[in-house]
Amino acid sequence: MISTFSGKQLLYFFAALLLIGGLIVLATRWLVGLNPPETLGGLIRLLPLTVSAAGALLWILSHHVVVNGLWRIFPGLGYLVPNLNGTYELHVESNWPQKTRICAPDQGSSVGGEEEREAEAALLPVRGTLRVSAGLFRMRISYKPDTPGPSRSHTEVIGTALRRNPNSGEFELFYVFEGRIHTPVPTDDPSYFGAAALKVVSDRGRVREMRGHYWTNRGWHKGLNTAGHVAAIRSDGDGAPEAA
Repeated sequence: MISTFSGKQLLYFFAALLLIGGLIVLATRWLVGLNPPETLGGLIRLLPLTVSAAGALLWILSHHVVVNGLWRIFPGLGYLVPNLNGTYELHVESNWPQKTRICAPDQGSSVGGEEEREAEAALLPVRGTLRVSAGLFRMRISYKPDTPGPSRSHTEVIGTALRRNPNSGEFELFYVFEGRIHTPVPTDDPSYFGAAALKVVSDRGRVREMRGHYWTNRGWHKGLNTAGHVAAIRSDGDGAPEAA
């Protein structure tokens, strides 16, 4: 998440951490009966403790549970960087039917005119559950299919990146995943890589959904790469619009 901060935002962020760290040190001294330093030299001597307290705060903020809690309490933080933590209903529309038709064109010879065009344009719907855990420095995404796809496979997300589009100012999520196929069809590879680019849609600072496209190198050597639409709709209620 911190990767989306601008240089000025990073400066303000670390300055705020040092300020809070200093207040924690002063409050701790007061609790144990020590008076606050009255000279500049006394304040300077507290600097190592202040930096240590700020570092501890930074470590605490690296955990996704803390980030999720803070963003829930202060939803305005969502305008600074979106809180992607939560569970999403994943709706995927894949071009798999076109791939199978290319592999076996004779199977569609009996379909005429409009029906054939509709069959070629059809996309295969696949449903699943997406879970996002995002701390200040690291993000994890896990995916579990709710409906079986055309072949049994296991998908693991191996890389993520969140950024603010410099042109539109909107936040975008990119991730790379690896798929391993348990029951491959003749056109399949035993494993493949893919990527997705999703636009983050927020409502009053709360993430409501993410939409975009995905693509893979599945069957690339035969010109049969798969791709499609992706929509991740929040299902845990945190980003849902409030009722009027």
